[in-house]
Order: sequence, then structure tokens, then C-alpha cells
Amino acid sequence: MNLLDRLNANQRTAAEWDVGPLLVLAGPGSGKTATLTARVARLIEQGSDESFRILCLTFTRKAAAEMRERLLKLTPDAKDRVLLTTFHSFATDILRQHGSHFGLSPDFEILEETERVRIIKSILEKGSDELTKFVSAEKALTAIDFLLRNVTSDAKVPSLLKDSETGEQLQTLFVRYKEKLKELNCMDYGSILYFCEELLRERPRVSKQLRTVYRYICVDEFQDTNVAQYLVLRALAPDKDANVFIVGDDDQVIYQWNGASPTRVRELEQHYDLTTIQLPENYRCPPEVVALANALIVHNGERSPDKKPLLSMKADSGRNPIELLPFEDDQKEAQGIAESVAARLQSGARPSDIVVLARA
Repeated sequence: MNLLDRLNANQRTAAEWDVGPLLVLAGPGSGKTATLTARVARLIEQGSDESFRILCLTFTRKAAAEMRERLLKLTPDAKDRVLLTTFHSFATDILRQHGSHFGLSPDFEILEETERVRIIKSILEKGSDELTKFVSAEKALTAIDFLLRNVTSDAKVPSLLKDSETGEQLQTLFVRYKEKLKELNCMDYGSILYFCEELLRERPRVSKQLRTVYRYICVDEFQDTNVAQYLVLRALAPDKDANVFIVGDDDQVIYQWNGASPTRVRELEQHYDLTTIQLPENYRCPPEVVALANALIVHNGERSPDKKPLLSMKADSGRNPIELLPFEDDQKEAQGIAESVAARLQSGARPSDIVVLARA
């Protein structure tokens, strides 16, 4: 069977994309993973006589493993031609190979949270006379994480705070923390991306070598990239006509606590000569759920303009699966949920069929 035979028209158009930057705006349940893997498999098959590799970046090891399994079923030859990995794993590999430019040895360790706190405490204790603005190591570390994921330069740190003295102390702490990591031959998850971006930016030969190896770059769940991850991508593919194949949906931002933003999708248009293909078809949810989702999400002022509404590809169930129940307080809400669960169990549902989701 042809790799593209099972795809719908929009999916197929995306999977047949060859060169240049493409954004695939893919709603939930739209078959984006199938589209992405079909495109990669097609490039591998058509380039069987060539030596280029393809880089696919995801956010979780589970997602990378799932995509790898699908891809190998489509084309076993992809094993040696495609690198499917997370942003952090890819950045770690780059630092192990080229971190000597920063004084890092290839065997550097990745710190756990308790070890990071201990390092901050030691810096604060040694600089107790000048680092007086920090009430705890944990809060200081939160500020440092913010600086790392936003790839903040040392010089810019003081301007981020209204109080100049606090800003200058944070700058000092930030510099010393990074120096300590190098001294101990250690990295944490935030600094891995921070130093990888710095390496690729300041050592253009390294990024040029990577572009020679990886002719095509794919990114999944792009809407959840933070500044550091996006700048790593920009360093890998700086040209406006770069072969970047980006799948994302600004309606599905999850990792805002880690710096993700709906505006990240729109930033692509500033840096690339972007073509956009939408996958509005939803194969997961019944029409009633999709209709409600469309009615709610249209009020999101941060979504991409000209966004197509989701289109349910499932048959109408003939019933409304959505029930809206108002409660006066938390106790009555809990009681109402318990009664609903009990009613479902009495009608034949199993406990394993029921899940209760909460926002926080």
C-alpha cells in the first residue's frame, strides 16, 4: 500500500511537502502523527540513494518512541536515517560532543533538583554579604529557571526587575550559578538548552555541520516550545527558506508554566517564508463535543487568524454526551460527581471506565 493512501486530502498535501518551511496547524485527533511519519517515510524512500538524515524533535520520550515505532513499520530503512528524539536529549548530545568550548567534559552529569538547591545554597552562603535579597534557595532557583528558559543574557538581567539592587544581585547569582555548573562538570535541564543555544549561536561551524547532516528538521507539538527550544531550532535552521516541517496548534498550549505561549506559532512567520496547511478534521470526538469545542475556542483572542473550525469525522450519536451541572460550592460539587459516578456504575459501567479530570 502506498504510504499516502490512508491520508485525507489535507494530510496528503502536508505529507507530500518537499522543501521549504511548512507549518501544519493540526487540531486534536487530526492524524498529525500519521501525517508527519508518512512524510518522513516518503522522504526516506525517495532518497534511498542519498545519505542525508532527518531530525525529528518532540517533547517527551514517549512521543518519540511512538513515532519511531510507527515510522519503522512504514519503512524499516528509517532506523539509520532518522533521529527521533526530544529537545533535551538532542541538546545533551550536542554538548557532550562540543561542550569542551565551554570547559565541559563529555561525561558531565545532569543534576537532580536537590543538588541544584544545594548549589544555590552554597553560593548564597559564600556571598552572604552581597547576596542579601534572596529569602530562600528555592525561590532563587525559580528566578534562575526563568532566566535559563528565556535565554536571558547576563547584561539584561538587572533590567528585568524594578529594584535595581535586586536585579544586580540576581545577575551576580545567575553568573555564579552557571560558572559553578561548569566547574562541577554538571548541567541541569534548563542549562542544557541554554548552553546548547549559546554554542550553536557562537560556534556557527557546529550548526553548519548539523545542517549538512540533517537536511530536514521536523518538530512536533511546536506550540509547547519555550524560548530556549525555539532559539535552538532557529540556530539549527536560520535561513528563511529552511527545510523545517512544524506541526502545532495554538489552541492546545499545555506547558505555559514552562514558557510555552500561543504567540510562538505566529513568531514563525517573522523568521521563515512560511506556508501553512490546516488539518481541521477530528477523528477522535463525536460531533456534539466538536461543536461545543468550536463554540468555546472561537473566543480565544490569541489563536491564529483564519483558523478553520474543527470538523468531526465521526457519525452523529443521536444523543448529547455533554451535561452541564452547576453547584453552589465545592462540597456539593463533590457530592454531585459522586452521585453521577454511582449512577453510571449502577447502569453497568466499570470503575475503570470512569475518569474525573480537574484543571488543577
